[in-house]
Amino acid sequence: MRPIRIWAVESNAGVERIYVIGHADGACCPKVSGALDRVVRRAGYRDALFSFGIARIDAPKGGQATLKRLVDRIERLASESACAGQVDVVRQGFDHIAEAAEDSQDVARRAMMAAREARRPLMLWSDGSPLPLWTPIMALSPDGELEPLSFRLKVARLGIPQRLMRRLSLDGVGQYIAWAQARLAENAREKRDQRERWLMRMPIGELRVESPTLSGRVESLDIEATLTRLQTALADLRRTTPPLDAQCAAFENTVARADAKDAKYREEDLKFVEICRPYVEHAQQGIARNLAAIRTLKAARRAPPHRVISVVVTWLTIRKARDEAEFTKWKTGHDKAMDRLAAERKALKKHLAKAKKAASKPPTDPAPILVDAVLRGWPATFSSARAEREFDRWARRVQPRIWARIREQLADRGIDLGPGDGPGTLQSSATVFHIERKRGTLIIRPHVIVTAGYFMVADPVAGLVRYESAISDENLVGDRRQAEGGEG
Repeated sequence: MRPIRIWAVESNAGVERIYVIGHADGACCPKVSGALDRVVRRAGYRDALFSFGIARIDAPKGGQATLKRLVDRIERLASESACAGQVDVVRQGFDHIAEAAEDSQDVARRAMMAAREARRPLMLWSDGSPLPLWTPIMALSPDGELEPLSFRLKVARLGIPQRLMRRLSLDGVGQYIAWAQARLAENAREKRDQRERWLMRMPIGELRVESPTLSGRVESLDIEATLTRLQTALADLRRTTPPLDAQCAAFENTVARADAKDAKYREEDLKFVEICRPYVEHAQQGIARNLAAIRTLKAARRAPPHRVISVVVTWLTIRKARDEAEFTKWKTGHDKAMDRLAAERKALKKHLAKAKKAASKPPTDPAPILVDAVLRGWPATFSSARAEREFDRWARRVQPRIWARIREQLADRGIDLGPGDGPGTLQSSATVFHIERKRGTLIIRPHVIVTAGYFMVADPVAGLVRYESAISDENLVGDRRQAEGGEG
């Protein structure tokens, strides 16, 4: 599904149509999806196909300039760092995608005619092209003609919860908030791991614990700065001491079990233990000292300025390696990594705060998009985790009923979706559903979107033409929770 691919069909008046396929990560998804969402909300664009991972938007009369501005906007987004390598825009002066769809439908009609004469399915192979095949699925009509497949559902019978109607989001804000929160947690873990690598990378002989005594008048000790340093030292000691203690114990166990044949290794392990065990014991004492020192200094904040206090503190330091160049290289790399993580965290917090203030707006009519997600078996995105869980429950409850109704309609027309009670041949990651609402009825037209080589299978017994992509991940539909959603 990555990157986002956009094809813009241009004319002298601007852009006549755009096709969008794909998904992006991080901030890029809400940026591109939000730009699309703002256009399809306008009068004249209500019949646009805009759902998870796909869009096809036709310019209404006089709307070509609006679509041109949209494409220009997306091209500028593509040049931003957040979308680097994630957006590909192609401008073309002729609608080659629509032309390919018409050619494919003509081939499908001839293939079905030949398959009916042979009384068996006929399979044709296409190498594909740089452009996607974007075509309606064709089925036999009662009079034997091959035409785009469609069926209908009554909205009132779907029982769509009102919370889902209000909370559906196609602007990507909810998804970005979840991603940013997860990335912030990951950033914190990376920062912690980086500090541990910094503290643990040098041989144990280069780590040094010092426990000086600080004494003097309250005003001369710079209590706040000392407290900050103490708290950092305490965190470092607490983080490094347990793994070093475990490492010491492991080496002590190795030494105890070593025999004469392991004399060389036993000697090296003994040297490590001789350095490691005193360090661990000193560090453990240092944790207690620093806790006591922190309590004393916090109490001294309220003491008279002339009061003299004395505390024993413990600092964890790293003695420079003998190879000064190697030490400098190592420290420079560490500093750059910490600076990068700090800058990323600052940017994430800024964008996250902005995203939380930007309340997601549901589409004007969420029903077609919700039903498309249910039919495709894809997870929809909402502005709250609670709504997402409610969608999952509703989808599990309503899917069997929807497909039973669809199978019943199609069976009356002689169309067979294959064994079972589910979507059968109508569900793959290459199949999407263009849904138009006419009052209380949803008119559903399944389309196939294939971006590589594919097989066309004209099946006269099933009464339809199906498509199977040569790329396995465009054919396989797994657990819907693992499917890649995303409106961008």
